[in-house]
Amino acid sequence: MFALSDIPGWLKLLGAVLGLATTLVGVTVYLTRLRLEGTDRTRTCEKELTEKRSTVAALEASVQALTQSVYLLRRGKEEAETVLAALNGALADIRQTLGATADSVLIRNPFAADTLIFLTAHGAAADRIRRLQVPLHTSVAGAVLKSGQPRAYMAALDPDQHFEGPDAKSGFESQAILCVPLRAGGEVIGVAQFLNRGDGSAFTRADVERATALGQDLAPRVRALVADPETLRLLGVVAASDQAEGSFAFLDITASSRLFERLPTDEAVSLLNEYFDRVGSLALRHGATIDKFMGDGMLLRFNIPRALSNYAAAAITTAAAIQAEFRQVRSEWLRMGHPVEPLAHRIGVATGPVVGGMIGHPQYLTYTVMGTPVNLAAHLCEQACGTRSGLLICPTTYERARGTFPDGSALAALQQQGESFEVPVPA
Repeated sequence: MFALSDIPGWLKLLGAVLGLATTLVGVTVYLTRLRLEGTDRTRTCEKELTEKRSTVAALEASVQALTQSVYLLRRGKEEAETVLAALNGALADIRQTLGATADSVLIRNPFAADTLIFLTAHGAAADRIRRLQVPLHTSVAGAVLKSGQPRAYMAALDPDQHFEGPDAKSGFESQAILCVPLRAGGEVIGVAQFLNRGDGSAFTRADVERATALGQDLAPRVRALVADPETLRLLGVVAASDQAEGSFAFLDITASSRLFERLPTDEAVSLLNEYFDRVGSLALRHGATIDKFMGDGMLLRFNIPRALSNYAAAAITTAAAIQAEFRQVRSEWLRMGHPVEPLAHRIGVATGPVVGGMIGHPQYLTYTVMGTPVNLAAHLCEQACGTRSGLLICPTTYERARGTFPDGSALAALQQQGESFEVPVPA
């Protein structure tokens, strides 16, 4: 019988060497594989890192550009307000010199050439006439602007040329009126008006000459304000509008008042802020613009004023994602023991032409949209409460987005509910 001891020593040594070599080869292959895999992973990670760095850099550049734009807008508004304050001060001096009780400066409406608008106004009726538009061709102020010649008259003696609009609107009674053209760079850029002397007398020829001379100090300030229509928008003097078609989504939480009935106020507010944070962030990632917050809901707009391709499909996708996100938020609240069982979420989406513009007080202007689609979206939001998914869209939204979603997808087979369509939301 062959025994291990019968094997020659040199053969044993050779076997050991071969075994060691085999082991070394195996280890080398393994380490090489690891190195190659590590190299591939490293390259992948480096590529992803480069892409992320590029994305972050782009975001940082966008934020910086936006910050710069906001800074420039703020600075531009502050500078315009400084010029306007100086103009108002100069007007007050002239008004006092003439013994008038009211004054105003009218300029051409940059967005409607046949009308004049008030750049500024002072007196008992000022707040009621600031938004009024004065016809260029049928008013004395318009005649002075076109002719470049001052005019002083009594309204009762010259009723054919006196535009009654401001008086009719404000209840003010114009008696003595003095209109002075404001010239800058060889061009008449506005008209200064002074009304009703304190003693009830008419303005004299001397008053006209005095106002014309003093008006030379007003013109450069007026020119600085009217040179760029955007300045007038910043001051709230004029509100140019954008007209476009877009999609609009109204969304809110139903029965949210229960939160304030069953939770301390700070906890209820905290939950609502979490909802706004998560839902709002999701909407922004999908290309929406938050128009406004309203109690426990918000209005989203797509394609105005920022253009968005296939905005109707984007609105549907965003709304469906928001519904799914709310279900997740509500589930988390329930696990935390919050009394949110009665809460539900509803969304209405509509599409069509609207007008967008800056609305509000001059000290608090905000961009918003107005039109039938906005009202319809709010109506669909109310109706959506009685549906399974809580999400309704109008026929126009359906038609604009039809064919966008792949065949077989949940969004490709919307369920018609009367005159609207219910969008299915995955559980």
